[in-house]
Amino acid sequence: MMGEHLANFECFACKTHFQPFFFALSRQFERIDFDRDGGIDVEQAEGLTRYCTNACLQGHYPSVMAEQQVPIPALRPGYSAVERCAVCSGPVDMTRFHLTYTLEYSEDRGWCVQPIEVENVAVVCQKCAPFTFGVSLATDHSSDHERALSPESTELVSLPSPT
Repeated sequence: MMGEHLANFECFACKTHFQPFFFALSRQFERIDFDRDGGIDVEQAEGLTRYCTNACLQGHYPSVMAEQQVPIPALRPGYSAVERCAVCSGPVDMTRFHLTYTLEYSEDRGWCVQPIEVENVAVVCQKCAPFTFGVSLATDHSSDHERALSPESTELVSLPSPT
């Protein structure tokens, strides 16, 4: 039986109400901690869009990435220590916070959303999208992206490592 809250969400492409399984495009600042067997720390995560099927996702998310002004690279980034920035093609130090766009296949279980599969779409270096701890990317995607790319916030704030 579908939970009550699931009827409140519609596919961004075809406006169909979600089933418990859905596809999503998200962005977040991440860093890989190789000292913790490749654990990933995530800050300022934001779901950009949700889709009812992979067909809706594949047909729609490239336009969302274009609105974000982040090209989709032909070779998707992995989880190495250094990857290539989708915007400037420069290096992305994956051990420092950097902007990451992901495609996700998840199940809404009513009380939580369980990711089933997550794939990196693009990573963006600190020069192109500086990380500022505590500054949200919020909901107006175009203006938030411009704020995230603002030259005023170029300093990376180091977080204490977990104990």
